[in-house]
Amino acid sequence: MKICKTILISVLLLPAIVFGQIPKQELIGIWQNAPSMAAGWSDNYQFFQNGKFVFHYNQMDCAKRVISYSGTWTVIGKQLKLTVLQKEVIEGGKLVEATGSCASKLELVDGEYKTLKLNKPQLQVLNLSGFQRDSKNLDRHLIKINDKKFWKFRDNPNEYE
Repeated sequence: MKICKTILISVLLLPAIVFGQIPKQELIGIWQNAPSMAAGWSDNYQFFQNGKFVFHYNQMDCAKRVISYSGTWTVIGKQLKLTVLQKEVIEGGKLVEATGSCASKLELVDGEYKTLKLNKPQLQVLNLSGFQRDSKNLDRHLIKINDKKFWKFRDNPNEYE
């Protein structure tokens, strides 16, 4: 079974190695910018099979006003193209000294969560590189998105909590 899985992974990675392209199917899942999980998710992407994505900012930053942004995604060669269509934000409220599991000095309280649909979609073109199995965390794939490392935590993007 292990040999079959290794062969399958090698076949899927072959286009990335030979042609410098990242197979779209390999990106589907949840990618986080830290190799391990703390009390919550760090900055992360959810890439869905249907071409939708969500980027979530670090759950431990309790002072942030922008929670996430989402839209559609595609891969062309070594570029990840994101079309941002909406943002999840916190409006109002006040910043107070953080308590609990916050990794920030301040936390935002009494704000209202809102979904803002953008009047004009925002295009982000990000460079992809370094797609590989992480030599230190062999159970995780690693990719660089604009030279920032992201590790694959879930194959199913719906497993974000």
